[in-house]
Amino acid sequence: MARASNGVSMLALPEDFEQMRAVSQVDVLLLFERMHALFGLLLMDANGLLDAKCVGALARVASETWLVRDQSRGSLAALQRQINMLQTQHVCSSQLKLVINRYDERYGMTAAQIARRFGLQLIGTLPDRPLPLTLCGNQGKAAARNSRVRPLHRCHDRVG
Repeated sequence: MARASNGVSMLALPEDFEQMRAVSQVDVLLLFERMHALFGLLLMDANGLLDAKCVGALARVASETWLVRDQSRGSLAALQRQINMLQTQHVCSSQLKLVINRYDERYGMTAAQIARRFGLQLIGTLPDRPLPLTLCGNQGKAAARNSRVRPLHRCHDRVG
């Protein structure tokens, strides 16, 4: 497993996504349980898992499931479909939490309104900062370490 300088270990999906089709739900759950025993805290991006039963099984054994969506109409429609799918897989709705990605109140709906609309607990927002994030990515730097990246409220005229 790759290990970052800050101690975070990462396990990536295979480059050939077709290989994921051969992975069984049982294998995924066994890997999840083993990694949880070794690391204690796991963050998993299950967006690449195509099988609804596998995603549901992972969500049922997780202590929290974060649904990350932006404010676009399509993303919010997909959020409703995802909630419905998780409910059909018997995932307790109280463990579903919402994170709004690329958030900016100027888009019309506040994060709190979105959370209320879907009956989810809002746990955070990630700002919409395409210019600084792209700039950092193109320079091979992490946004949090780049001194030229400022919070949105301080540089929104240049970012917008």
